[in-house]
Amino acid sequence: MNSQELKIENGTPSGELSVIGSVCNSAGSVPVIANDRKSVICGIYRITSPTRRIYIGLSENCFQRMGLYKRGSCKQQVIVYRSIKKHGWDAHKFEIIHVCHPSELNYWEIYYSKLYNSHHPRYGMNIRECGGNRGKHSEKSKKKISAKLKGRKKGFPIWNKGLTNIYNEETLYEMGKGRRGKPSTFLGKKHSKESGDKMSKAQIGNTKALGFKHTREYCERKSIQLKGRPAKNRVKVVQLDMKGAFIKLWNSIAMADNSFKMGSRSITNCLQRNKISRGFKWDYESIYNLQKLKAA
Repeated sequence: MNSQELKIENGTPSGELSVIGSVCNSAGSVPVIANDRKSVICGIYRITSPTRRIYIGLSENCFQRMGLYKRGSCKQQVIVYRSIKKHGWDAHKFEIIHVCHPSELNYWEIYYSKLYNSHHPRYGMNIRECGGNRGKHSEKSKKKISAKLKGRKKGFPIWNKGLTNIYNEETLYEMGKGRRGKPSTFLGKKHSKESGDKMSKAQIGNTKALGFKHTREYCERKSIQLKGRPAKNRVKVVQLDMKGAFIKLWNSIAMADNSFKMGSRSITNCLQRNKISRGFKWDYESIYNLQKLKAA
């Protein structure tokens, strides 16, 4: 196979070459044109940072890949991304060091990564060993992952969605500090009819919470948390005799229910339909006060 180097500094090809090499395949020798940035060059490229660290990569379109680096669209390549953020793209050198057929990319990437020792933390910027789409973790990456996973229970999944009792009370308190006292991001908003229909359809046949009950410990802990807090939906009601004379003000329908041992819905029906329950009339405090003002 015949191949030739093309050096690109600060995003501009050096020299006036239009044909920089050729790719050998079953159809014969195919020339590679590189007279502008839109040219498609398949091969191995090298990025050199201002600190002389090297990154080796492969691409079927090297110029397009260079454009991604210029825009900073390389967050998965952490060391390269941080270097570009710190020093700027113009301080880096981008070079196409080998032109080859797509089927040979992995072979030459491994070859040049070993040649330049690009996966060594001191000399290179490759996080993984080259060759293949995923490659292998470097020794430095392996040590970091090992240190992070130490202390976890065997078989404990990293993603803890749906799991309970993972964090202790102190950790939960610290996690909630940033949100405490702030209104919900959905406050004042409503789901569209289309979103409502989608959520409704998604819940059809869902039996996940069917027959579910909170544990006694959870209920006790929740009760302690809610003690002393005023209920948001609590409505004050007035108890009247049959002639409409004031008897007592109740802070909520539930309190009246507990006192007279009757269903809360019974008092609600009286309030809505102006009926009598247990020999008393009932009215909302706000309406009762308004009627008193009108009578005065």
